[in-house]
Formats: sequence, structure tokens, C-alpha cells
Amino acid sequence: DRSSPPAEKMVLAVGRLGAIKGMANLVRAFARVHRKIPAARLVLAGEGPERSILEQLVRQLDIAPAVKMTGVLSEREVIECHRKCWVYAQPSTGDESFSMSTLEAFASGLSVVASDRVRVAKEFQKDDAVKIYPAHDEAALEQLLLDALSLPWEANREQGRRARAMVEKTFLAQAVIPRIEKLFA
Repeated sequence: DRSSPPAEKMVLAVGRLGAIKGMANLVRAFARVHRKIPAARLVLAGEGPERSILEQLVRQLDIAPAVKMTGVLSEREVIECHRKCWVYAQPSTGDESFSMSTLEAFASGLSVVASDRVRVAKEFQKDDAVKIYPAHDEAALEQLLLDALSLPWEANREQGRRARAMVEKTFLAQAVIPRIEKLFA
């Protein structure tokens, strides 16, 4: 239930902890956000070859108390994180033609910040259902996170509602099946 604000101003990112996912950029941007909004928290859900590098970066930036690295989560645990999340971040620096974790965030009605390398997110930009920044621009990512965390809860939820409506209109079976049937008719 996302009708009331989460207890914390949590930024959530779900995905493989690999170089092209841009998680180091997110950690560095979040460190600056945390200095301005000390109550902000970052949750990185996933595993991968960059985990130890990210853990070291978190320690170097002195933000360990504000960052949680969960490892791989079950579907139920991801849904629970969505419920507690203020904003979802997809900081990919490599091309992502389709990001399932971003689509799941949209479907959960989350406010989303994504890099311009996440193609599925670009589809949501036209309805102002996502905030997009240039992939390697940590300052732009920082600013969008600050903006999202500073939004009143209702404004945050409104962006999420627009995203969820787009998922329903574009990706659910009742929307896709007629298009497939028409294609093969």
C-alpha cells in the first residue's frame, strides 16, 4: 500500500552489481544527497562482481550507516522494498534495451529516476512518469534524487500513478494480446 508516505526517504536500486549498471555513480551521487538530506537511505538489491568495490566506496564516502546492500531478493522482498521506497533509481551506464526491474518499479507506482541508457524508461518520459538524466552525469542524478526526495508525498505518488497507468496501457496482457492478434490476423 503506497497511500501513506514511507517511514524513510529511501532510494532503491535493484539489479546486478556490474559495471554497466552504474551503481558506483549512484553511490557517489547518493553520498552528496545524504549530506543534504541526512535522513535519506539507499538500498542496493542485487549481487555481482562490483559488490566489493561498492562496499569499499560506501566506506570511503563514510555513508555506511545510510546504505544497505541486501544481496539478491525474492520477488516478495522486492515488493516489500517497493512499499518502503520513496524513489527508485536505475543508473545504468551501459545500454539497456529493456530493464525488467525498472518496469516493475513503474508497475508498483514508484517515482523513478533513470539514466538515458534505459530505453524502456524513455517510453514513460512523454507522460512525465519518469525523470531521465544523461548516464554519466552524477550531478544530474544527484539533483533528480534531491528533487524526488524533496517532493511532497502526493506529488511523488502522482508521478508513480502516471507510470503505473502507462504499464497497464502498454504492457499488461489485455493491452498486448489485441495488438498481437491484429499483427497475425
